[in-house]
Parts: sequence; C-alpha cells; structure tokens
Amino acid sequence: MNSKKNFSKALRFRWSPLFETNPLGGPSNQPKFVNAVVVVDGEKLQALKPSAKNALDLLEKFLALERDYGRDRKKTSMKWGPRSLDLDLLAWGDLNLQSTKITLPHPRIFERNFVVIPLAAAMNQDNQKLIKISPQDNWPE
Repeated sequence: MNSKKNFSKALRFRWSPLFETNPLGGPSNQPKFVNAVVVVDGEKLQALKPSAKNALDLLEKFLALERDYGRDRKKTSMKWGPRSLDLDLLAWGDLNLQSTKITLPHPRIFERNFVVIPLAAAMNQDNQKLIKISPQDNWPE
C-alpha cells in the first residue's frame, strides 16, 4: 500500500494563509506579526486521547521548536514583545485543562482576530459556501 496515502488518512493538516497583523500589547515600535493556524485531525489523532499529559507533552515540543528558532520564553522579560516564533496549542478536541503552563481551550481564542480569521480560513479548506438564513422565531437579534 502507498505510504503517502496511509499518512494522509492518518493525519490531515489544514493550513491557513499567512496574515500580517499589528502587534497586540507590548512595545509600540515592534514590527508587525505574521500569524497562521494549522488544524490537525484524522484517524491517527482520533486514536490519541486528549489528556493533560499529552497536551503538556505537545506543549513542550512546541517550546523546544521555539528555542530552536531563537526564542527562549524564560530569558525574556517583556510580555507580548517581538519573538522569532510563537507556537500555541489553542484547543484539543473537548479537552478542558487549566494549569500553570497551559489553559485549553485557549481562554481568548475567539477574542483575537489574528486567531479567528486564520482559523476560519484553515477550517474552510473544502471551500463550502455559507448560506445566510433569515432570523427565525425566538432568535434574539
């Protein structure tokens, strides 16, 4: 059997385009940020149960990648300042987790256009058109 075909069934990656945005918080003279979202799903991921341990393990891998690209969160004193790479785990299935290292789902995921817009783009990989419906009885406007 074709290993590429097996891999595509095992995991599916849906990438958003890159979006340039103004920094939120931090010093006023920092450069613009580049934001993107990747949604990962598939049979192999469904077999892995979301858990605090698995989420923290994945977070450690993200932090190691950040360090490989020159960012060390422990050495910076500036919150929301420039960074070479910023990887965040936003949500994992229906896992709810609150620890000193991570909160899932991310508590401000829907308050940040730099997350919501790329997330919508990644989720819309199938290019399904939205169909607007009229307000229904008992729907608050």
